[in-house]
Amino acid sequence: METVDGKSCVKPTPSSPEGLAAFLDVTSTQHPCQRLRTKLPELGFFMSPKVLYRVESRRSSPKTAPPVEIVVECWLKCRGERPGLTKIFIALYERMHWVVDSSVILGLHPDLNPGRTPAELALALKLWQQYSHERKRRSDALRPVLNELYSTLYQASKVVDSANDQPAPGLDPELYFDPSVPFAPPANLPWVPASADWCAASALVDREEPWRAWWLR
Repeated sequence: METVDGKSCVKPTPSSPEGLAAFLDVTSTQHPCQRLRTKLPELGFFMSPKVLYRVESRRSSPKTAPPVEIVVECWLKCRGERPGLTKIFIALYERMHWVVDSSVILGLHPDLNPGRTPAELALALKLWQQYSHERKRRSDALRPVLNELYSTLYQASKVVDSANDQPAPGLDPELYFDPSVPFAPPANLPWVPASADWCAASALVDREEPWRAWWLR
């Protein structure tokens, strides 16, 4: 939002077909979210190595896994390490860099793009709609992972860790926050890219507002 004549108004998001196409390619190693993923600590801080090995070595998640294993499984999904589930990490990144639909639509108004042809603006809109649709699907995939994680954390803090037959920690903060695991914000963090090159703008805002990037350097 921005203030115009004392009133709050939606701030237009600058965009271009080229910038949108690059930002849409979320699996590219050059995409800012994939660059962030490579900066995650290699090993979990508070994950039991034995539990981690058991979870990583199995091909699927059993329905009756111990709570501690369920937590580790969810953590691995959030880190984008489970087969075919890189989208979970991407969805977390998008929550920290939430481009608002109305802001993008406003930014595509012809009056704000005197150097763009109607065909270019139409293409940019099409790319945005494609990205928005795919973002929603990733967000829908993230929701059950977070629900399972949060509903299991309390159980995991109270059960016996079957890996070493020792009591798991009590309600320690470590169980709720592992620095090697990207966390989900309570609400999406709105973001207006500073330029039509959203990938470059993402890298810039991550330096200026490091909490959006989980303080990864």
